[in-house]
Amino acid sequence: MRTLTFLFRVLAVFLLSVILTGCASIMADKCDGTTAPQISVSIKANVHIRGKNNLPMKDQRITVTFYKEPCGAEAKGEFKFEGVTDAAGDFYTTEVNYNLRNREDKVVVEAIGKDIVVGGISPANYEFVSFLYGEFIEGTIKITDITLYTNQ
Repeated sequence: MRTLTFLFRVLAVFLLSVILTGCASIMADKCDGTTAPQISVSIKANVHIRGKNNLPMKDQRITVTFYKEPCGAEAKGEFKFEGVTDAAGDFYTTEVNYNLRNREDKVVVEAIGKDIVVGGISPANYEFVSFLYGEFIEGTIKITDITLYTNQ
């Protein structure tokens, strides 16, 4: 009788470990299947503010923020640039560098033209763009052009 009880316990422990191991592989992290070789990427932004008739607007306050959203993790690596547009209505950032290790890693660029609309952020003065791992070429600088429009 003791041998039979022992066998049932061993069988139960074995089955439980097989079931739990199987569940762990079924519920695998969504990022496990998208790992990729690490690449170092560079990005910078050119922001243009245009008014009526597509005319450049100088001396407009701009904030450009870069950050990385690693697959399955919180955003990190924030870089913020603030300044005003030049006589041609343009604002240029310097380059920002990130290491990406997953095809689902994303680099985000947010541009806000603070002087365009008084009273908060609206679609006219805000632009959000993001780029995935595969949209970068290692050893080159990705330049994103963002144009914000106003009716002034």
